[in-house]
Amino acid sequence: MKKLILSSQNLSLSFLGKAEFIYLFPSAFMDRRDIRLRELDESKLVSLENLADRFDENFVYINSLVDELVSDFALLLNHYYGVEKSLKFWETLLISELREVCEVVYYRYLQLNSVDGSVEVDLIESSKKYLSYPSARLFYLNLNFNDSVDFALSSFIIENSDLKNRFHVNYLNIVDKPIDLLPRDKEYFADTKALEMKRIIQNKGSVFPQYRKFYGNPNSLFVGNTAASKKLISEFVSGQVLFEVYTKGVPLLKRLKQKLLFNKLKYLAQYKEKDSFRTFIYLHLSAFLPTRIFELDIPSSSNLRYLTIAMPGGTVDEAESRENGGLSFAIQHGTGYGIYKHGTQEWVERRATDGFISWGWTGQTTLNTDVIPMPSPILSEFLHADIVKKREKDKKVFLGIIFNQTYSRVGRFLQIAMPYYLQENLKLLNSLLTGLVELKFEKEIVLSEYAYEQGILLKEQLDHDVLYSKDIQFKPMVGDILVKNCDLIISNSFGTSFFERIVMNEPILILNHFFKLSDYSVNWQRLVDKMIQLGIYHQRFESYQLHLEEIHGDIHKWWKCNEIQNLVKEIQQEFCLVDSGWIQSFMQFIAKKNELMLGNLGSIKVPMLIKFYSRIYHVFLRVVLVLRRTFLASV
Repeated sequence: MKKLILSSQNLSLSFLGKAEFIYLFPSAFMDRRDIRLRELDESKLVSLENLADRFDENFVYINSLVDELVSDFALLLNHYYGVEKSLKFWETLLISELREVCEVVYYRYLQLNSVDGSVEVDLIESSKKYLSYPSARLFYLNLNFNDSVDFALSSFIIENSDLKNRFHVNYLNIVDKPIDLLPRDKEYFADTKALEMKRIIQNKGSVFPQYRKFYGNPNSLFVGNTAASKKLISEFVSGQVLFEVYTKGVPLLKRLKQKLLFNKLKYLAQYKEKDSFRTFIYLHLSAFLPTRIFELDIPSSSNLRYLTIAMPGGTVDEAESRENGGLSFAIQHGTGYGIYKHGTQEWVERRATDGFISWGWTGQTTLNTDVIPMPSPILSEFLHADIVKKREKDKKVFLGIIFNQTYSRVGRFLQIAMPYYLQENLKLLNSLLTGLVELKFEKEIVLSEYAYEQGILLKEQLDHDVLYSKDIQFKPMVGDILVKNCDLIISNSFGTSFFERIVMNEPILILNHFFKLSDYSVNWQRLVDKMIQLGIYHQRFESYQLHLEEIHGDIHKWWKCNEIQNLVKEIQQEFCLVDSGWIQSFMQFIAKKNELMLGNLGSIKVPMLIKFYSRIYHVFLRVVLVLRRTFLASV
């Protein structure tokens, strides 16, 4: 009988050479620095790569499931909070949370469901206690970086779904221990957790009714990065508006009301389309559902209404503003939008807003949200970037390697970043660096390491000859420097660096043999076909190697040929629109949308007792804050 290893906690190196063991990939190898992932036997890995052809089908399925859940929760939470909010309100607030939870649980379910035959497996006892977090982001963060949470997710799914009868189950007790993270992972984990906890606290309600009033700007603007946003805000200064919000408070018997809510959800399951995963989610969503959903500061009434341009944050104020007729527009803040058939982030941001501001593309998907092509504030900054210094032929060729290294953990439903590509990606990177070392010309190679390790030290996954080559340097997060200074960038995906180089009109090569071209959107696939013909995109390592040998003597001569220059203009016009006057374009857009909102709402009605109590309460909080600061200063 085969045995499935779910976690590195019960993985011994002696298992790797034995035929009876198979492994959930990459979960079974999380944080195992003594194992080279690219050398593992692919036939022993439960990785879902064999289901890649059904990616479209699975993506559409999870869309429909999340839509059902949001619709059901809109009714259940209205009753829970004693309010009458619209579906739009709850969709703005919940769709990101529910999508993130359902997606990672569904992906794991599909992995486990793909195991054939009679299989033995070890599970964690009392796995449910590891899965509850205040928000979906914290659940996802811990699932990525805490092996016990990852182990618990697989255990809970097997134990509580229709899969249980297919496994011979043993139970283990595991000892809780501090998460042992790599240095940059530790920093990333702490920063992400702190930001998310701040968002949770800001949206958390009190058990007492509250009335608050404050002055705010009727336009909330973040266009992709802080510098660009400050530029726009400094140009577009609106007057302050008096906002008022009245909340009745979190239900006093919230535990009882939560229990009743989940019982109703289980009752609804019998009327849903009968499939095993949908039934599992409706019966067991309480194990994964973010607890913050039951502690929100939901307004009974307010005059919040403003225009937002930003990444949707799933906040109460955003939802309430849209409820009152305010407008919210998501804005493209990186790549992965418009160029793939399906992508979770794009789906969520377009579903939770009134429109999506793209970097120039206009292709419609099955989503109803309008796509609004505008100059990219981020990429427009590269119109003024220092142009790459042209090197003399007798100098070294400066090559920058910017590889997408995000395959090592739990997958989001963006095909290019799924975990099953991790092994292929490591093989490709090792071959690429080995090939560069072997090329017979003077060169300087710098590889930009990712912002955080994601449990894998990249250098430990590469060959000795690559690590100790005099030609190669490994530097953390130097992509921006490489983009502006290299003779040639080599990458494995169409990341931000690709579009930055296109805006600067500087050479870049894409090398990727494992990604299917059919997963690109129709308009992007047409451009990719041209890139393949002109030697920009390579699907075979051998063709890339030969091409680099041909052009290294004068890379810019190759890049400046008429065919490539025409293609660069085409990409710029369709997918990375830039304009030094982008601020004016945004100001016109904002002014036009503000007119649609027909001014600000008037004052709201609030019981005088609540106003009086709230005034005393807020004065009390200010006094406590002053006393605390005074005490800390004296200490």
